[in-house]
Amino acid sequence: MARNDDAAEILGERPRGARQTAAVLLTVAVGGWLIVVAKSFLVPLVLAAFAFILVQALDRVWGRVLIGGHRLPPVMTTFLSAAFLTIVGASIINLIAANAGGIAAAAPGYQTRLTELINQFEANVLGLDIEPGAADLSDRFLKHLNVAGLATQLASGVASAVGSLSVVLVYLFFLLLERPFFERKMALIFQDSERRAEVVGILQRIDHDVSVYLGLKSLVSLITALPAYGIMLWVGLDFAEFWALLIFAFNFIPNVGSLVATLLPSSIALVQFDTLRPFALVALGITSVQLIVANVVEPNLLGRRLNMSPLLVITALVGWSMLWGVPGAFLCVPMTNIALLILANVSSTRWIAVLLSRDGALVEEGAS
Repeated sequence: MARNDDAAEILGERPRGARQTAAVLLTVAVGGWLIVVAKSFLVPLVLAAFAFILVQALDRVWGRVLIGGHRLPPVMTTFLSAAFLTIVGASIINLIAANAGGIAAAAPGYQTRLTELINQFEANVLGLDIEPGAADLSDRFLKHLNVAGLATQLASGVASAVGSLSVVLVYLFFLLLERPFFERKMALIFQDSERRAEVVGILQRIDHDVSVYLGLKSLVSLITALPAYGIMLWVGLDFAEFWALLIFAFNFIPNVGSLVATLLPSSIALVQFDTLRPFALVALGITSVQLIVANVVEPNLLGRRLNMSPLLVITALVGWSMLWGVPGAFLCVPMTNIALLILANVSSTRWIAVLLSRDGALVEEGAS
């Protein structure tokens, strides 16, 4: 009888495990479909959620401030945090908008200089003798590289960012209104105290990990952007503030972000000046800063806080970029880290978290 009972128990567990796996796969499929279909709705909402986490982190900073021996009330800290993020966001957009117009105005000169460089390359390096009126390499190349068109796209992107920022701020406002009722809702949803503590613990870990990552990554990006800005000012590069801002932003994109952040100002240096010396200084200087920060500063600050395999990072970058474009590239690391944390705390998906981690140590086990 004991063997029959054991066999029945095993046979009973198999359908249960199959149902759990099917439920996980169905959830992933439906979630992926919603991510694609509801992109215009989800991207501002997710950005607002990350802004909410930043407000939470800034609240904790403002909460340590003492005025007359008293700490600031929660309403004041929330107001200061939200106002700080709003001012920073508006300042960044104003900076981009102001420089976009200047880049558009300077585009014809860049286009002419680029044509000269390609013609020189054809004559001096390739040894080509182009007849007047012939469709040379520069004509064919510039047909696909329109600097003025790129500047126009940049201005259009700024207008879109302004609209998205307003939606994000609206979502953020309502998220802040919901915050006082969070604990009560958790108590009503999860009446089992152990289960409620487990869910709240996961949410708190997500809040902690994301806020720490965004804070440290911002510091690393600032350490990268400031020396690069100094180099660009030194050589007299046009729109140095704008390129420094892009270097700061693109460092949030793993692997390829630093490469793009180096190529953009270097390309401008190539077409702005009549000699190659400024181009070499900008390219070598920014590359040196990127290498030092990536190999010395960032490992010491971030360490192994994100326990994700390199393959997962690049796959997440490609996948989220395909789904959400540029916002997906910026959000791929924290979004994937959140998914990994949730997978690690669900027994039926724990093996997926182990597979996707760098060394097999799960997030909740202190992989940071």
